Amino acid sequence: MVRTLILMRHAKAEPDDGGIADADRALNKRGREAAPLVARDLIARDFWPDYVACSSARRTVETLDLVLAEAYAAGRKKPEVRYEHELYLAEAPSLVERARWLPKGVSIAMLVGHNPGMHEAAFQLARKARGASEQFLADQLSSRFPTGTACVLVFDAGSWRDIGPKTGKLAAFIRPRDLVS
Repeated sequence: MVRTLILMRHAKAEPDDGGIADADRALNKRGREAAPLVARDLIARDFWPDYVACSSARRTVETLDLVLAEAYAAGRKKPEVRYEHELYLAEAPSLVERARWLPKGVSIAMLVGHNPGMHEAAFQLARKARGASEQFLADQLSSRFPTGTACVLVFDAGSWRDIGPKTGKLAAFIRPRDLVS
């Protein structure tokens, strides 16, 4: 069975100027423009989740709200959504473990969170590239994981418990800057 995991970093947020708590930082204008672009690209590639686990931070919630609004406008069904404080600034091992505990009936899932955890989790889960297109995506992944980026990994796994390090095929690496004309 194929399992698809979308790891999405929150879109660009207001700078951390010390005036408000980090978890309360909102998206800035660039972030509010970027999230719908990434949503449209995910939809166009037919990567739409059945289930979403999202950090409880304001910037991740706002990112997900914009992604969902774009998807609903395109006629996509509402996924099951969970807001989880444990995903706030979660490190890669926690994100990988969270993915391994996704519900059995879910075939496409999305985790919305923060760096460096998202980047490191994607890097840990991605298998060695096979072919030029996968190598291109691997090269993009190895350099940076910018705000608003979605990394799509596909696993040949009977259950989510079967996914692990170096078992996911990189299917897409969607950066907002690549979608702006």
